[in-house]
Amino acid sequence: YQLDKEHAERVRDTAIEAFTQLQPAWRLSKRYGRPILRYAALLHEIGLCIEYKKAPQHAAYIIDNIDMPGFTPAQKKLLSALLFNQRDEFKLEPLEKQGAVTGRQAIRLARILRISLILCMKSFIAKFYFTMTQVSAHFPVFYFSTQIPVFTISYQDRCVRE
Repeated sequence: YQLDKEHAERVRDTAIEAFTQLQPAWRLSKRYGRPILRYAALLHEIGLCIEYKKAPQHAAYIIDNIDMPGFTPAQKKLLSALLFNQRDEFKLEPLEKQGAVTGRQAIRLARILRISLILCMKSFIAKFYFTMTQVSAHFPVFYFSTQIPVFTISYQDRCVRE
């Protein structure tokens, strides 16, 4: 598969930084959530090898149907669900049906992956430099080089859409 390794590593680093900051407040699983988020960030482009429009579905299909030594079936389902939910509307069923973490944690991991993908878009990074600052336990805020707050990731889980 042809993947942009540098981009994937930027997404991974951003996702892990966000995970590290949100983990205490969101009670994210370090044992299962963090490594699968890392792999999802690295593999998020895998579906592009088949087709752009349905890349998330293709990525999930590949993960579902490939041998992955070292991964439990539950970890594969979580990875597949995260890749399936990397863009467009949230599809809650795969996130809730996987067994590696709770459904709520899976949704939160998908949110972290999505925001990491947005922040690491090449055109976005070329125009702005961002930093992530922990304002409180519940609201990490992303800043651009102008140090103007751009958005926060809310601790509330009322709205699944971004």
